[in-house]
Amino acid sequence: MRRFLILLALGAIPVSAQVCNTGQVLLKNDNLPAVPSGPTTVSIIQGLCEGEGCAAVFNTQSLGPVKLANASVAYINAGNANGIQAAADLEIFDGVSFSGATAILGPSLFRWSVATGSDIGLTSSGINIGPDLSSFNVISTSGKLVVAWWMNFNPQGGTCATGYTTNFATDFTGGGGFFCNPTITPQHKNLLYISGQGWTDAALANIGGIPLCPIYYAGNWIIRACVEQPPVLQIFGPPPSPGSFQTLQYSSVQNPGAQYICGLSLGTSPGIPWPPYGTVPLNDDFAFEYMLPDILEQPGAAQNWAINFTGVLNPSGVAFGTFQVPPLGGISGVQIYFAFVLTSGQISNAASITIL
Repeated sequence: MRRFLILLALGAIPVSAQVCNTGQVLLKNDNLPAVPSGPTTVSIIQGLCEGEGCAAVFNTQSLGPVKLANASVAYINAGNANGIQAAADLEIFDGVSFSGATAILGPSLFRWSVATGSDIGLTSSGINIGPDLSSFNVISTSGKLVVAWWMNFNPQGGTCATGYTTNFATDFTGGGGFFCNPTITPQHKNLLYISGQGWTDAALANIGGIPLCPIYYAGNWIIRACVEQPPVLQIFGPPPSPGSFQTLQYSSVQNPGAQYICGLSLGTSPGIPWPPYGTVPLNDDFAFEYMLPDILEQPGAAQNWAINFTGVLNPSGVAFGTFQVPPLGGISGVQIYFAFVLTSGQISNAASITIL
């Protein structure tokens, strides 16, 4: 984004639809139809360089915690040419706040290249639907799901100095005047990763004091995602000192009456594979091996320190358990992670306590 020879290239392209599976919710950052009936006018942001990225902020507060099933992004050629390829990466963040134009992202929940050691191939011209992410158990709990696409290698149609004729695109169709129009380019919704600056609100971004919106950037990134409401584990209680009790809430609103099993460990990575459902975010370590036999052999209790770690969700899809922090010395600073699974195959997030 350090160059200024950037033009918004408009083109009527056949943007493909993204359809989510039953029980999933489509999150759509752009204002295009979910299923376009014909060619659609979009804008190519030609100045986005290799090593830079775009991101969409989805407000998911009304859904509660969400699990990402897949994500998509538009990769468009200015001449509507098909078959031009690029290599991209997908990263998911949980939450974002803003300080002026600077976007302060929450923790990175997932990055495709880290999880798989590979890139995601993009092909022009249309919406590229990324791979199935269900098995990675990517769960956002902050109410702000941030879906980011990195441009790793964009080999055709331009350079960093002149801009790229095939690139990520927005839903901008032209007009709006000479100033950044918040109706067209709302704040706190679209992010740019600019080399040398980091993540920035696209509506407020500038280079060398020159605003990018509306001349060099306008509209909303064409980024979409399919999400579902996963099982969620939450922990309540006093500060976790030795001997104190913590209340665990297991919830899965879509699975009332489901059987659950909760476990604990001292870490979450690499986790425990559970084919074909995914990876349970608990490690098969000393803590896990110590507690699991008690929990499975004594349904409902385990030596009174892990109560209701197995059971059935009530008609509202909720159940509660109790964990007593070991009343031992020398465990200050130890972090304990909890997660639960439904015997039907769903996996919760990992929640943790740090002993005082």
